[in-house]
Amino acid sequence: MHYGRPAERCEVVLTVREIKGADAARRWIWLIAPTVVGVLPFLVVTVVSLDNAGRTGVNRGDYAFIELATRSALRGQALLGPYSRFGWNHPGPAMFYWDAGFYRAFGQTAGSLGLATTVMHTLMTATVVIVAGIASGRRAAWMAAASLLTIPWLWGMGWIDGNWNPILMLTAVIATAFLAAGVLAGRRWMLVPLVATASFTVQTHVGTAPLVVLLALTSVVGLAWSMRAPWRTAWRPWAAPGAAAIAVGSLLWALPIYEQGTSEPGNLGELVRFTRSLHGSHGFREVLDKVAVQLTLSSGDLIAKIDGTEVTGMSLEEAVDKMRGEVNEPIKLTILRKGADKPLDFTIIRDVIKVKAVKYRVENDVGYMKITSFTEQAYGDLDEAIKKIEAEVPAGKLKGFILDLRNNPGGLLDQAISVSDAFLDRGEIVSTRGRNVEE
Repeated sequence: MHYGRPAERCEVVLTVREIKGADAARRWIWLIAPTVVGVLPFLVVTVVSLDNAGRTGVNRGDYAFIELATRSALRGQALLGPYSRFGWNHPGPAMFYWDAGFYRAFGQTAGSLGLATTVMHTLMTATVVIVAGIASGRRAAWMAAASLLTIPWLWGMGWIDGNWNPILMLTAVIATAFLAAGVLAGRRWMLVPLVATASFTVQTHVGTAPLVVLLALTSVVGLAWSMRAPWRTAWRPWAAPGAAAIAVGSLLWALPIYEQGTSEPGNLGELVRFTRSLHGSHGFREVLDKVAVQLTLSSGDLIAKIDGTEVTGMSLEEAVDKMRGEVNEPIKLTILRKGADKPLDFTIIRDVIKVKAVKYRVENDVGYMKITSFTEQAYGDLDEAIKKIEAEVPAGKLKGFILDLRNNPGGLLDQAISVSDAFLDRGEIVSTRGRNVEE
């Protein structure tokens, strides 16, 4: 009997381990069904994109610039995120390096970028269901799957394969929120994919940064509160996941930080200046001010008074001169609006907004120049941009220029002629002809 007891104990321990292993296996097995249901619309589009990935085509507009950046990522040269019309880039190139693997695998075809996007959406939606199931159980997994199905139901499925950064980050934001909730619930190793997903999301679109920072702060504060006593032992289980998360974050942010340290001005610094700018072109304060004006002054409003003076009888030039004044001085406008019971008064601060006529950058040895308007500085800014591009790209490697005139409202005719003359060797640019032949 004495020798039999240890054997019996061993048998019981093994049985418990087997039970735990079986429970773990069942937990993962039942997650398969809700995960498949949740990702089904995205999986369908992925299969279709897989069929189209090898087909050749031509990307246009923003998609063409994304393809150029993906080519730079193939050579390990992409340091910046997608370009913004405000003159800076989004924080990091994670999107381009993700695309680059699919782009290389399918022979550098335009269709492969759509496949990269659908695979990312599929992974992010699967993450949402799995995290919900692990953290809160079977019912939560099915609820997450049902919620994901509402996305294609409300928005359709045509956007899923669009390789554009505002589209690509949509499901990543949702996955980041679920991972943050999982970490807050005490799932330690979810910290690593949280850092990876949050980094990818912010690098792809800086507009997600406030939400991601809020989620991160909520998780940190929640964890600190839960570990408040006894602190000396509570933090130890988080040491390994925390170290792994720091390593992943450092790897993902290495290129943007390197670019910031080796460029003047660095892109991350430009983003900070943009958000803090008070009077600069396209500063964050300016954006908020213009949104406020749009919310107050509407198309069709009639100016009745300028600083209390009736405009009735004034010419357009007189009214404009009346509105002009010193920078930072207020001006009071009385507005007549259709549907309003009485005139509306608005106070606006005078300011000077200087917008550079030409913005430029180099992508894959191609000079890109965007002319925002044909102002008096248009040709001079263009000439300066061309010289800087030619100085940046080694001689003989410059493939050409892209001149972007989208959303250009027009401007001075002589500037448009000068810009055209910069690219044309011969031929008539513009001429005027009268109604009669002799004219």
